[in-house]
Amino acid sequence: MPAESSLWECLLPPRKSLFIAAGDPSGDLLGASLLRDLKERSPEAYTFWGIGGKALQAEGLVSLFPLEDIALMGVTEVLLHLPRLLSRLFAAKRALRENPPDMVVTIDAPDFMFRLHKVGRQLGIPVVHWVAPSVWAWRPGRARTLAKKIDHLLTLFPFEPPFFTQYGLETTYVGHPMSQDPALQPPSPAELQEFRARYSLEKESPLLCVLLGSRQKEWEYHAPVFGKALRLLRENGQPFQVILPTLPGREQEIRQRTRSWSQVCALVTSPREKGLAFHAAAAAMAVSGTVTLELAYTGVPTVVAYRTDRLSAFCARRLLRTRFVALPNILLQQPVFPELLQERCTAHQLAQTLHEILAPVRNESIRQALRQIPVSLRPPEMSAATVVERLLGRT
Repeated sequence: MPAESSLWECLLPPRKSLFIAAGDPSGDLLGASLLRDLKERSPEAYTFWGIGGKALQAEGLVSLFPLEDIALMGVTEVLLHLPRLLSRLFAAKRALRENPPDMVVTIDAPDFMFRLHKVGRQLGIPVVHWVAPSVWAWRPGRARTLAKKIDHLLTLFPFEPPFFTQYGLETTYVGHPMSQDPALQPPSPAELQEFRARYSLEKESPLLCVLLGSRQKEWEYHAPVFGKALRLLRENGQPFQVILPTLPGREQEIRQRTRSWSQVCALVTSPREKGLAFHAAAAAMAVSGTVTLELAYTGVPTVVAYRTDRLSAFCARRLLRTRFVALPNILLQQPVFPELLQERCTAHQLAQTLHEILAPVRNESIRQALRQIPVSLRPPEMSAATVVERLLGRT
């Protein structure tokens, strides 16, 4: 039987080797979705290796080193860890040259991934990048640069392809994962009632979702000011309850960061529990990032906040080309979500703005505007897996 099995394996087409590199936790999740899709279509057709976190590794990717080694935030953090970052970049480039794959797929983190694109081009293999650099927000020259480095670009938003196709770069809108995320879909009344009972959430008291970001630096900058804002809001007579969605395995760190808060918070970690928290929430206070789009998608009026070190803030202001920072505001081209950034991100301003968006008339007007978000993130005709298969000549 082993001999017959070996003979059969020899008759099968050789597996394609895909180098997949994610630059942060959200990219890790995107990459995992691609691997799942490819495996469902052709279970034995690929081997996966590269750079990934828990999600990619759970789908079978062999990672060269921990994703956390390159998932850095802001100019200052990059400079502090530059030797390690350069070491990991060198290791990834060397691995590509020593074991040329059939395709390179990089996800987000363009400044790191651009260096890998060059190696892919030198090897003469297809190079795909997923998540378009925000050329519509800052550094528009990157569109021309990217067109010279890669073969195909996959975008999350339908308005992005025109920015790149004008430079001759083949670009495909493959949709945002949240449009097909079951965790964010509306719950049944019974499911929502069970969720409220599980965390002792009273209907009479508005529920506030508080989201501190996904990185330690974000917790460091925002946990103290968010806690003080909640205390001021309570002192001003506003009743509310607090729920804190966070990533699995981060509960202990988040509890440590919020131990001085006067409000007792419920923590949720599973994707569906987070989705239920959003659907139950009257409003939210969130660190700027992808989560603001999830909140908009589920219709939650949100105060968007962000603080960072002075150098990173200075650089961002010099480069920014849009009126807004929050993705929902950029998509809708209006300030639906109030943005309190840097020096405006104070406890007093946060408490006052939260009080305003909890008012029934303002709350409802924001919810009305947010109904356009699911429409703008409509499912695409082409998936990332389909693009990869076509470039590999499998379809």
